[in-house]
This record gives sequence, structure tokens and C-alpha cells, in this order.
Amino acid sequence: MALWQEIAERLPDYVFARVTLARLYLINKETDAAETLLKPLLKSRFTRQDILAQ
Repeated sequence: MALWQEIAERLPDYVFARVTLARLYLINKETDAAETLLKPLLKSRFTRQDILAQ
């Protein structure tokens, strides 16, 4: 998980890193952390379907 955290921090616009890290948080039942990562994506130029398709 540390690698994905580092990637998401270095490249905050890299959607795949955010989604992968959010999935890892969800597996560990860290729903607040996952939500924090995903909320900005829902306000971005991506549609919800784009994000869920990853």
C-alpha cells in the first residue's frame, strides 16, 4: 500500500493510483480514507462511470 500512497501523493491527478489506493483502503475497512481520495474525482472532468470502470 505504501507504494500506491507515494504515487498518489506525487501524482494527485493520476486517477488509477487514487482508485487503486481507495480500493486498498476499502479492503482494510478504512472507508473515510477511501472517500477522501475519491471525492475530488467526482468533481473533476471524469464521469462517475469513468472512475468506476477503472
